[in-house]
Amino acid sequence: NLTDYGKKLARLPLDPTFGNLLLQSSKYGCTSDMLTAVSMMSAENIFYRQGEFAGKAAAAHRRFSSHEGDIPTLLNVYQAWRKEAVYATGKKSRASEGKISHGDWCVRNYISGRALIRAHDVRNQLK
Repeated sequence: NLTDYGKKLARLPLDPTFGNLLLQSSKYGCTSDMLTAVSMMSAENIFYRQGEFAGKAAAAHRRFSSHEGDIPTLLNVYQAWRKEAVYATGKKSRASEGKISHGDWCVRNYISGRALIRAHDVRNQLK
């Protein structure tokens, strides 16, 4: 028999650890950040570091780095992307607001665009 909490956890389409983080986040007033963190951790590795560009990639990733750990670092990536880039799916582009395209932002920051969109989609589904 599952507890009420276990039933809530079982209804979430997530790894139980991630589900627990989400369910507990309301107690701490950080549900929005936890939605982002869980979605970013659910996606494949968002950091692109390969071959001859590994040094440039590491330098680009430093701006997102947090001494507090991986979760704040992932939050920094997502928040910077939302602030600086536009991801348009047939909607009006916000380039006039000083934002650059999703693809250009990912290339400049050595971020996997596909993984970032996956995280964004997961976040929207969980919201």
